[in-house]
Amino acid sequence: MDNEFSHQKDLYFEAQKRSVQRREKIKKAIRTELHKYLSEFKDIEIRASDIGEDELALVLFRAPILLKALISTCNIAQRAIKRDLGFDVKTYGTTLKMNRATQLAKYIKPFLPKTITLESLLLVDHVYFIDNEMRQIKGSEWEKRVIETLRRISGRDFRKRKFNSNHYEIDAALASRGIIIVGVDIKRIESPRDIHKRSDEIINKAVHLKRTFPDAKFFAMIYFPFPKEQDKIEERFAESQVDGIVYVRASDVSIRNSCEELVKIAKIKRGPVDESLEDYT
Repeated sequence: MDNEFSHQKDLYFEAQKRSVQRREKIKKAIRTELHKYLSEFKDIEIRASDIGEDELALVLFRAPILLKALISTCNIAQRAIKRDLGFDVKTYGTTLKMNRATQLAKYIKPFLPKTITLESLLLVDHVYFIDNEMRQIKGSEWEKRVIETLRRISGRDFRKRKFNSNHYEIDAALASRGIIIVGVDIKRIESPRDIHKRSDEIINKAVHLKRTFPDAKFFAMIYFPFPKEQDKIEERFAESQVDGIVYVRASDVSIRNSCEELVKIAKIKRGPVDESLEDYT
């Protein structure tokens, strides 16, 4: 695969570095908060059945870093917590209110195994954390790099913007006095089988943007690591309200070149200038 695209190996090793740091924090939290329940043999064992609900609540309150590993051990997902307890929880959050910790402890306690080894708990956390970080690296972090580069190259204040009563969000919108002049949807299509679904999402957003702002221009910046199949994407966008497509890859050089191309095809005058419709396009 072209080096301009993200490789599984690159994503994994970047996430792995972050996981090593988290592993040490997890070990410290376990030794600090659960030291009364640790037994040593070939591995350190946590006697989870001896932990009462009130103490588990304190553990979660004082060391929320343990939450993801514990609920994963119980096969409890965020959706289940939302469904059964009625609130959202950030499983990788750095703080947890005591009342939430109490509710979670009561919910988790019946599902906990009698014992679990330290290494097993660390491994469970490692697997889920690596997956989460890889998604972040190739998702929101990559998108943020694209937006920041577009702002720097254009000299314009591109930013996320909701419209149509907050039903839709543009990844990078250029606005003047509340009117969106240029909207850019930044999308990763990781597999050819996702072309129809992701393309339809982009096309639908373009339709709604132009219904709300009839003079707006709409562009798509697409990550698609199958260059030989780009024609399938272009066929999908034919006769749509998308004004142009720019392909973007993972490297800084590719992102910069793609942003330069977008500024050119969108005919964006590089700022700063007076904020009027004529000045922007």
